[in-house]
Amino acid sequence: MARQQAVEVRHRMGNFARPSVFSTSLAEQTILFMKKKPDDVVKVIKLARHWNQQIRIDEKVHGRSYMVELVAAWAQKDQPVGSLFERFVRFLREMEDFSNLRIFFGHHYCKFSIPEDVWKQTPLVMDPCNPYNNLAEGITPDVIENFQSAATRSLAMIKNGLKDVEDLFFATDESDDDQEEKYDNDDVGKFDDKHGFFDGLKREYECLMPGGRYNY
Repeated sequence: MARQQAVEVRHRMGNFARPSVFSTSLAEQTILFMKKKPDDVVKVIKLARHWNQQIRIDEKVHGRSYMVELVAAWAQKDQPVGSLFERFVRFLREMEDFSNLRIFFGHHYCKFSIPEDVWKQTPLVMDPCNPYNNLAEGITPDVIENFQSAATRSLAMIKNGLKDVEDLFFATDESDDDQEEKYDNDDVGKFDDKHGFFDGLKREYECLMPGGRYNY
């Protein structure tokens, strides 16, 4: 979909009672938004997705993976590149304060395009391609608590001595550019891991993950 077509879709969405459900119509713009991220951001996004997958949540959270990836990208905004460790810590700090998130990228639409009733919502994780879609809308207090407590536990383990997260990534001859992204109606923005990006996770770093081998 060309950029102008995406603009037209967003304009037409405003005529519907629940325009947020039309996010899949902007899937191509979403793919481009994620693919244009620099390599250092892509790496922490993938690590954040893996971290998210370790959290057991017993209720359906629509677009959960995509939302967490956006939090990871947002955490790097206007920040020095730093190490992967530092980037991951930034993400965890955002997740630890999930209930107060206010995320708006402003790449494809301006703040004034967001309906007032959407902009007032907190937590707010705006779909970067859809001004009507707060991905955090409707998330229950239990889910928020799960996210925040998982981040707190991971940060505590880091504070207790973990200093390097670089080894979480498996050395491969295939570049990230060779990896294809898969998208579905439920998790637009999800990265495929067909090359085993996380196959090289070292056991000593599993404690960073909410479902790791340590009970804390």
